[in-house]
Amino acid sequence: MKWYATVPLIVLCVVPPGCTKADRDAPPGRPCSVEVDDGTRKLLEKINSVSAYEVPDLGLRKDTNYAYTPPDVEPFRHVRPFKEHFLTQLEYTGPGRARPEPEHVDSVKIGFIGPIMATVSVATGGKSHEEALGIKMLQGSRLAIEEANAQGGYLKRRIPFELVVSNDNGLWGASGNEIVRMAYKDRVWAILGTIDGANSHIAIRVALKAEILMMNSGDTDPTFIETNIPWVVRCIGDDRQQGYLLVDYLYRKLGLKRVGVIRASNRYGRFGVREIRDASRRLGRPIVLEMAYEVGGRDFSLQLDRLKQADVQAVVHWGDAEDGARILNQARAMGMDQPYFGCDRCVCDRFVEIAGAHAEGVVCTYPWNPDRKDPRLDAFRTAFRKRFGEEPETYAAHAYDGMNMILRAIQVAGLNRAKIRDVLACRTKPWPGVTGDIPLSAVLDDVGEVFLAKRTNGSWKYHARRDLGLATSRAPSREQADRTRVVDAEPDPRKPFFDARTHVTGYAGPGRDDPEPADIDEIRIGYFGPSDAGDPCGGDLWRAAQWAVDQANARGGYRGKPFRLVPAWSQNPWGTGVAQVARMVYQDRVWALIGGIDGPSTHLAEQVAVKARVALISPASTDKTVNLANVPWMFSCLPGDHLQAAALAAEIRARPGEEPFVLVSADDHDSHLFAVELKKCLARHRMAPRYHFQCRRGAQDAAETAGRIADAGAGALVLIADARDSACLLRAVRDRGYQGAVFGGPAMGRRQFIEAAGPAATGAVFPLLYDPAEGSAQFARQFAGRFGVSPDYAAAHAYDAVQLLVAAIEKAGLNRARIRDAVKELSPYSGAAGTVTWDGLGRSTRPVRLATVRDGRVVPVAATKPAAATVAAGE
Repeated sequence: MKWYATVPLIVLCVVPPGCTKADRDAPPGRPCSVEVDDGTRKLLEKINSVSAYEVPDLGLRKDTNYAYTPPDVEPFRHVRPFKEHFLTQLEYTGPGRARPEPEHVDSVKIGFIGPIMATVSVATGGKSHEEALGIKMLQGSRLAIEEANAQGGYLKRRIPFELVVSNDNGLWGASGNEIVRMAYKDRVWAILGTIDGANSHIAIRVALKAEILMMNSGDTDPTFIETNIPWVVRCIGDDRQQGYLLVDYLYRKLGLKRVGVIRASNRYGRFGVREIRDASRRLGRPIVLEMAYEVGGRDFSLQLDRLKQADVQAVVHWGDAEDGARILNQARAMGMDQPYFGCDRCVCDRFVEIAGAHAEGVVCTYPWNPDRKDPRLDAFRTAFRKRFGEEPETYAAHAYDGMNMILRAIQVAGLNRAKIRDVLACRTKPWPGVTGDIPLSAVLDDVGEVFLAKRTNGSWKYHARRDLGLATSRAPSREQADRTRVVDAEPDPRKPFFDARTHVTGYAGPGRDDPEPADIDEIRIGYFGPSDAGDPCGGDLWRAAQWAVDQANARGGYRGKPFRLVPAWSQNPWGTGVAQVARMVYQDRVWALIGGIDGPSTHLAEQVAVKARVALISPASTDKTVNLANVPWMFSCLPGDHLQAAALAAEIRARPGEEPFVLVSADDHDSHLFAVELKKCLARHRMAPRYHFQCRRGAQDAAETAGRIADAGAGALVLIADARDSACLLRAVRDRGYQGAVFGGPAMGRRQFIEAAGPAATGAVFPLLYDPAEGSAQFARQFAGRFGVSPDYAAAHAYDAVQLLVAAIEKAGLNRARIRDAVKELSPYSGAAGTVTWDGLGRSTRPVRLATVRDGRVVPVAATKPAAATVAAGE
């Protein structure tokens, strides 16, 4: 559900306070400039001085202490870590800063997502419970928008700001969809929200993909900011900082030793007390008992009885206000008179209304001090009462601050999402908010002062650390500072700690000494792929693999015992396919595996192989990531996408007159990964497609995509899809009259593509993964004679995979670990498809050439000599 709340431009003729003197003398219709300080001006000069291929040097900030963590509650404080996370400011390195401001904009849209309607929440397992908080957050946001419009709206164009409101209904997928809709359909420039920790995590991951700023004013989950997402800002103190203050008060001020916790059984309760629990343990006073309750429950006697039996000296509650008040009342009714501590949600009228006289003396954490004397806060309270007829509370105040931070960034940066993010991220002074000064850490978290609220004489009184006689914890200890300097000195932060691409995977575990079983009557090899010879995608692989087994058995098998392929497959590999592979390994007791037929199915088989410690050879996957998982049992026959893409990009670069070009990729896993690798390789040649169209798997939108390609006026087409979709799309493009050059992915080397594309395939250029002239011409002739069709690269490599495993078993015997060793030691292996040489990760290092289709046959083509020197390709 979504509402569009366009707040009208109330006073256009009033000159905004940020305008210059020249603007004051100008007619009302002229745009107004915004005054900025010298630091912001220099920042904008840096941002505007770079191209889309450059990243401005904005001087990344580095903190010496994360979230002002006290030294004695810092995790693993006695060990010097190689790297401490969340101390260095995150950097946006994309091209977004180069996008020009749109010409025609009627309003500047800002998104809002929050819980404003009651729904069923997956996060809580029942009815949602945060609508009262979300409505306040929406009110604070609206007030900020209205005030900005009253002062002229977006000053550069004098158009109003518009709030696009979405309900956060507690469903992860739906929350992600709302962010997508606001970012791409509504085209908002930034988003404020939300409260629920789980939904906030989903939202910022979508925001990362959409490259849009997410300002959070209501989620106090400490892990929210610990995601290494440079588009996230939070303007409210989190539960980590509030928890540290409460821990200091409990143990250092009150001297307590036995503290119990009762919390909500949702993410808010679970993550809220985590820092309290960890800090208590590190101080040598671990939480005696932690009890969870169902949100919205009425009977808490079980949890309270356990806490009473544990003889706790104090009770800490973390959950909603109504639950906290009922727990307090029931505790007092049971004779529990221990001090009662709560989270910031309990500092509200509803808690006091339910708890009544029991609320007296309760102490809660709180992210700000509403009692301080501040003209900004007074003005906000007055405006809020006038607009909504009620008092503002913490969610309204923080949303008001967060929205004003967004509005100011837009005024300064203009309508460019990346620049809006930069202005906020590089702010060096605390934001002067109604909740107090908001200093941002290097990871853009609010690290301003937090407070304890104590119910005294019928009202809440707010106490800072200094009021309580506690250390401020605003700076690291000498030990922390010294350690940070040492860590900074070594190693070079520009170099990776671990490079998976150069790591040599090895198996150092047990199993090599296991004896060969005596009761074996056949040697089973698992085959994960379709076992139907008529299957258009996997039929040729099965034929070739079965033929290789027949040949091995004709030679006498393994010491007189025959080899047998044990097949398994499912149209839903990630569903029932997992169970079938596991059954092959554990029930059928195969000695090695071959599979799958693409990247996703190979990834699946790899997960089983590493757990079962059985060698897996993939004959058809070009996904390089299957070999980057540090699995020593994984071997790939085909050169990876990164090698194929490099050869294809060099050819596109070398052919003159074929720019600009269009890239079309299907939305399946393998096509997406190949397109990513290709674009990286093209970027090294300083090339990029004019358009990148994505088509749905199955070529359901082939006609529409073909029309877009024909209208693009490109000199060349790069088509990345599986064999069937590539053929369908290429035919559709040719039917629209396109006669330009065509480049494609490895799937164009499949027999299925050549037969389905027909004459349209002629001249297409793609990676050559199998050339009978380089491998075994005899294999190609015998395969054609046996099955009536010529083998493609998948069939040839499936044949080689079986032959290689047979050779490994003959060399190592019936021992899975030794078979794995033999597979590695047999490299380089000369097979029907050519020579296979593994690198340290089990990848094929065979150089990639290019091929084309002539008269319905795949033939090699010589690489075009480049017109000028190009950048060397790499991973």
